[in-house]
Amino acid sequence: MLFARSALDIGATIFGELLPAPFLARHYDSFNNLLKQIVKSGPLALQAYFRPLRDSETSWVSVLCGSERGRSLRDKIAHQTEFPAAYAELNPRSEKEYAVVLLGGSRIPLPTFVDQVRNGVITGFEELEGACVEAMSAREAMDGPTQSDGVRVEPNAGT
Repeated sequence: MLFARSALDIGATIFGELLPAPFLARHYDSFNNLLKQIVKSGPLALQAYFRPLRDSETSWVSVLCGSERGRSLRDKIAHQTEFPAAYAELNPRSEKEYAVVLLGGSRIPLPTFVDQVRNGVITGFEELEGACVEAMSAREAMDGPTQSDGVRVEPNAGT
């Protein structure tokens, strides 16, 4: 959980500078702050992807970022206030109990929870990367190709 949130915070710095207009490009130290700006004024495709995740209390975004200060599961773990875990029978024909995470009235098996958070972070990064690549491709189509350092490549007049 803590590693996933740290990765998101690091990614926020990069994506905050690269996302296309109408997004307000600037330096973000927190994925939560980047996400708030995306939902407010980011590219429509990213708004459509992240808004429902922000509204669902069991999504990977809510688990890692929360909607109120100090309320995300990540914050609770980091500050050692609580972790809503329990053991429950998941199969009525068995008396064996399994570790579950209790979120939004749901019992999520711990391995499923870990997979959902991990896969959510990966998919979220892919969505952000896709928006950046799309913007760079559109910019390149208008301005011509650039080198990896951002210098515009001039066509060779001799060939």
